[in-house]
Amino acid sequence: MAQHVSPMRLGLIDKDGPEHTRLRTAALSASSGGALPAFRQHAGALCAKLVGALPPQRTADLVPTLIGPLVDETIGRFLGLPQQVDAVLRAHADTLVRPMTDEAIRTEITEARRALRRHVRALPQLRPPCAGAAGSRGEARPDEWTDVLLQMYVAGRRSTADFLATLVLGVLAQDRWAEGCRTPLARRRLCDEYLRFDGPIVRGVWRFARTDTVLAKTSIRAGDIVIVSLALANRDPTAFSRPTGLDPGRTPNRHLQFGHGAHRCTGVPLVYGLADALLTTLSRQYPDASTTGDDPACRSGRNSIFRGPARVLAALGPRQPV
Repeated sequence: MAQHVSPMRLGLIDKDGPEHTRLRTAALSASSGGALPAFRQHAGALCAKLVGALPPQRTADLVPTLIGPLVDETIGRFLGLPQQVDAVLRAHADTLVRPMTDEAIRTEITEARRALRRHVRALPQLRPPCAGAAGSRGEARPDEWTDVLLQMYVAGRRSTADFLATLVLGVLAQDRWAEGCRTPLARRRLCDEYLRFDGPIVRGVWRFARTDTVLAKTSIRAGDIVIVSLALANRDPTAFSRPTGLDPGRTPNRHLQFGHGAHRCTGVPLVYGLADALLTTLSRQYPDASTTGDDPACRSGRNSIFRGPARVLAALGPRQPV
């Protein structure tokens, strides 16, 4: 096998088989994935509050006023984190998703892990789920659980915010966009199409070849690192009709933005829940909102390993009564 040590080596990404199943079971048990109605209610109420604070008949940047606060105030709740832990992780999260040297990454992760580990050990509500005999199914040791929480928080916070910004920027550029957001099914299909067409994650995490093989006429030896381009896979003409075009009603839509199989993203309910709340609330209160032309910052994004617009300037128009 190729020599590789992940900076967050005890988390979910570097695990397969029984070890991965054990940690994933604990992660799903701890998150709000098992209490979706309550989470959706919370997300909807927060979104209504944030949208209600927007200035009618004005142009606003929806990233700092709506999308950022929506994600920041729900990611911790989704993962079951107390407010003081959420604040600790938020201080490190933006740095950890910027391109850095290996040594800088390891230093920042070490500091974040050390701070989080103190809370995991001190707070009963942060103890790993399913605690029992060592190695029991579903149990996560404190150091492992620290890395699981760190991975889920850092990756989930930034990628979700970037996707929601892309979604809103694209949707508000369409004529009569609010009409396409009237039903849950329409909103879900719209969400999936933007995940496929312009998702925040361009490539998957590293994988290792178990045996010598040939992939797309390329020879790969056992132990070689293989990285899948999710952006290209999501525009594969053998999997999607008109793959380079945006089709809000596309079905079926088997995009790979959330991954596939055992490593499918554990934050799927977070993304769908926030996207639905955002589209529902904006379409009801500001159905005439539109983006304001070709802003270079909207296209260039930020210095991040994820992809998304740095700002979403929207002419809001009049607010409708709710």
